[in-house]
Amino acid sequence: TTRTPTDDNVLGLVSWDNEFLYKKGLHANNQDDYIPYLNKLIYDYLVLMTPIGNREEHTFHTPLLEFENWFLQRGYSIEHTPSLFDIGDGKVLSNPLSQALKQSDDEKKNISAEYSNLIKIHKNAKKEHRRQIQLVTEKAPEQRFIDMVNNNTLDKSIKEDRLIHKTSGAINWTGLARMIGLKDGKTAKKYAEKYAPYLLRDDEEGYTI
Repeated sequence: TTRTPTDDNVLGLVSWDNEFLYKKGLHANNQDDYIPYLNKLIYDYLVLMTPIGNREEHTFHTPLLEFENWFLQRGYSIEHTPSLFDIGDGKVLSNPLSQALKQSDDEKKNISAEYSNLIKIHKNAKKEHRRQIQLVTEKAPEQRFIDMVNNNTLDKSIKEDRLIHKTSGAINWTGLARMIGLKDGKTAKKYAEKYAPYLLRDDEEGYTI
């Protein structure tokens, strides 16, 4: 590293002539990051050379403040800004920020994969749920009819719901179908043939209870 003061260099700019720093700069993913990375390298060196106690009295106290102000004014976090020593082959090798970002990316990938699996599970569950609902829906009216026969509540329900024609005494099969959750009276009559055949006999003769 060389510092070449000239009459034109009124700001005291420093000219860096260092192969190591140059190659590190080439490996940075973004060339705009070179200055923050370089300043962090210098800052880390100053911190290393400055004792923790009585820092205010040390020679490097003022330079440290200047670097801290530089990072602060530009919105950089000193703790999370990589040093040039952390750069290699276009990747930040070891620093809290890069590790946190990598962990965040890994977590996002895991979350994305888990979300995709959940979507598949949800779709399969919905499909299975629809199939179960269909099965239950198909069986529910018949099972309800069977339960009413076994519990001896069918005749009472028919009477209470007035499912008997006043003139003929025949059963209102459409009404009975609605009572057990069907729309078709023919299906209700088939249930009766299978589980309560006496309804058909009484239906022919004029149903009475």
